[in-house]
Amino acid sequence: DRFKNFLNTLEREKVAAVKSKYENSVRCVSYDHRPEYKQSDHKPVYAVLEVTVDKALPVGLKFTTDNFKWKKGESLTITMSISKTAEVGAWDWVCLCEENWTDANKHYLVYEYVSPGKAKVKFPSSSHPSRSKALQVVYVSSKLSAPIALAGVTCVV
Repeated sequence: DRFKNFLNTLEREKVAAVKSKYENSVRCVSYDHRPEYKQSDHKPVYAVLEVTVDKALPVGLKFTTDNFKWKKGESLTITMSISKTAEVGAWDWVCLCEENWTDANKHYLVYEYVSPGKAKVKFPSSSHPSRSKALQVVYVSSKLSAPIALAGVTCVV
């Protein structure tokens, strides 16, 4: 019983610490439900949140340049700067997308998996779009299921 009270106290302290740290960082802009979905007793909800991010946090992974140049007939090597604290997953990937992409999982043109311990990815010359155009290179974290780095690619013929 004494041990149980000790654990409850630790849990309350942890919740209080997290709450005080992030309490003013997230603001709910809108919140609603979807009553038209009736296949469950749990009605789906959605929210738009405004999140304040501490810009002083160190960047764990970034591309080595803001814009890579890719000539037709040549392979494209994308190089990254990865800090020791960055967590690179075995299923992380780098993709090339059109400039106006909204979801890297749906709008990539070509992708390559990142080899753990390697700070570069190579796209073969056969992946070149064969015309001059601008693309974006996106690093997608499998752990976060989100893009975490972005740079431009100028394709030239």
